Amino acid sequence: MNTRLLSITQVAAQVRPAIVTDARGMAEVHVAAAQAAYGDIMPADFIARFSVEQSAASWHERLRRSSGRSIYVVECDGRIAGFAACGPSRDPAPTVGPTGQLHVLNVAPAFWRQGLGRALCSQIIHEARQRGCRTLSVWVLADNAAARALYAANGFTPDGIERMDDTLCGRPLRELRYVRTLP
Repeated sequence: MNTRLLSITQVAAQVRPAIVTDARGMAEVHVAAAQAAYGDIMPADFIARFSVEQSAASWHERLRRSSGRSIYVVECDGRIAGFAACGPSRDPAPTVGPTGQLHVLNVAPAFWRQGLGRALCSQIIHEARQRGCRTLSVWVLADNAAARALYAANGFTPDGIERMDDTLCGRPLRELRYVRTLP
């Protein structure tokens, strides 16, 4: 198993490949992070419907079949504190050369701004390079300033491609594509 032990600004953390038994911990992080990050962006009734049980079942299935994606967790004191997944780009808009995509990155709110998002980004960037990608992209909600700052701090820049997603929460949300060239 490929693991990386990191000494991060305020916590000791380990990034490792996710396994099926991580699904519940990932779901807890997913729901808590979404509720905290999207509370001012998405309708309250939509946020209230987030379910750890549904998310755990979804992550369990994704981890079971994985299908070309790499999924990582970051642990602090034996507890899943965040996760990220990358894989082939699902993006129809062209970028330069083979492109990977950061599909999701979530960190539990209790661990925000402690370097865990940076550690997960580092792992995903490493993974994309290993896969031969020349570019890595990520879509981020325009109103999610914290996520945009995280990606910018990790070398991603907006490339001017935008889209409106009106299927996610019942109202249109503007998304921006950020890209990073991989040397």
